[in-house]
Amino acid sequence: MNFYKKILVLLVWFLPLVVCGQHSHHYRKPDIGGELRLSTGVNIELNEKWNFSIDNQFRLHTEGQAFDQNYLELGAEYNFWKNLEAGFSYRLIFKNDDKGNVQEAEVHHRFNFFASYKWKIERFALKLRGQYQAKKELFWATNYFVGDVTRYWRLKTTLDYNFKKWKLDPKVSVEFFLRPISYNRDQYNKYRLSLETGRKFGTQHHLDIKYTYEREMRSFNPEVLHIVQLKYTYKIKHKTQKYKDKNSTIDE
Repeated sequence: MNFYKKILVLLVWFLPLVVCGQHSHHYRKPDIGGELRLSTGVNIELNEKWNFSIDNQFRLHTEGQAFDQNYLELGAEYNFWKNLEAGFSYRLIFKNDDKGNVQEAEVHHRFNFFASYKWKIERFALKLRGQYQAKKELFWATNYFVGDVTRYWRLKTTLDYNFKKWKLDPKVSVEFFLRPISYNRDQYNKYRLSLETGRKFGTQHHLDIKYTYEREMRSFNPEVLHIVQLKYTYKIKHKTQKYKDKNSTIDE
């Protein structure tokens, strides 16, 4: 294992430990919960530059009111060059508000803007991703937006390794949610630690499973979530004229 591989492995394994170690002695009486997230999606690779996606996800609590939320998300991504990508997405959220005196279904809109860069070193791949998101509730009766906008800056690092003759390659990631200078009263910084793997079935069918540990970064009664996510994705690769010409030449 060369020098760069050692650095990548150390970053992935020790950074989450440092983060948790710095905050664990401050936390008291964590509010622990669990979620099951079931997702389906369609990914359309239009050409070498543009990629579009449609995703739908159900979130279920492991205790209390089972249904948490359902969302539909539309996204677009542009590949500037080999390793740099940027894009945006819009998410329509139907949320089950089961807290407080007034409990009802809520509708939220969320907008995301993101950019990512990926390095490949032999069988390792390291990806850095930055995202800005803003979410606001839409009031049914008046069709107006109400309440404060919830904003986050998100920073994510993902490391994956491509094993020889092995179809369930692992991914590990750490992500920080950072609130802006002006934020809502009940909004806190938080972080996520994730372990993920997946498998392709042919060229179009993908099935992924991910476990995520999420924790708020506050001194008293932080919310802790254990999340299990299953996702099926159907991928469509548009055959451009350049692609057809290249393959027809090979066939001849």
